[in-house]
Amino acid sequence: MAPDAPDIRPDPGGVQSAIDRYRDLAKYLITIFAGVGALLVAGTQLASIGELSLEDEPGRVAAVAVGLVAAVGAVAVIVGLTLRVLRPVEMSFAEIVAEPKLRAEIEARPWLLGGAHELGEVRDNLATTALTDEERETWVAVADDVVGYAAYLRTRAAFEGTWWPLLAAAIVGVLGITAFTWGANPPDEDVGASPVVEPAPVPVQIALTAAGREALGEALGGSACASGRIAALAIGGTASEPKVVTLPRGSCKAAQFLLPAAWGAAIADE
Repeated sequence: MAPDAPDIRPDPGGVQSAIDRYRDLAKYLITIFAGVGALLVAGTQLASIGELSLEDEPGRVAAVAVGLVAAVGAVAVIVGLTLRVLRPVEMSFAEIVAEPKLRAEIEARPWLLGGAHELGEVRDNLATTALTDEERETWVAVADDVVGYAAYLRTRAAFEGTWWPLLAAAIVGVLGITAFTWGANPPDEDVGASPVVEPAPVPVQIALTAAGREALGEALGGSACASGRIAALAIGGTASEPKVVTLPRGSCKAAQFLLPAAWGAAIADE
């Protein structure tokens, strides 16, 4: 027995309370990791994955594939490590006596031995036939306490052994989800100049050039309808080529078309 070993009891509520605390910590950790993952996934537009092209955007396709594998792998590792802490610990008094390291840890805590000097003495007392029933019950209780404390030591070792791997797996999972999110959400295509309409239709007055009147006269309802200021709505396009819809008036028709500079100009109706 180590002479200077600390006489530390696991928890005022007993070894089962201490074991439950470690298991609760493991549950809290996996809940936190799941919450972080859910927040990241919430901003992912999965529908955009189908629009990715390996030929046009190989980097994003690779990010989606690698990120998905990393995230799923991290989840599997986290669940596996957590189960190591949550699963029940089963052992017998004979197994504790036969395992040198665990036996030394128990014998370093004399308050567990019920007055005996080592676990071998507890085992011998249990095997003695000359004990009274009361004495046998006392030594059986000592053996039960030893097994319970050994289960606590195993649970503590499992938690301490999985803490850093859990953290590493969580970091890999977050990086994987981030890569997946980036790859699955390509930016909108550049349409060049800022659109005329942003975001609602804008009333405009159209002034057509001679080329515009010739090209659009029939569509608008005749040459008279293509002359002067024409009331319309700009509904998109670009500053250099707005997309407009003319408003019907009298015999003049409604028409929708792109208005290049050669055909005329659309002036915001203030």
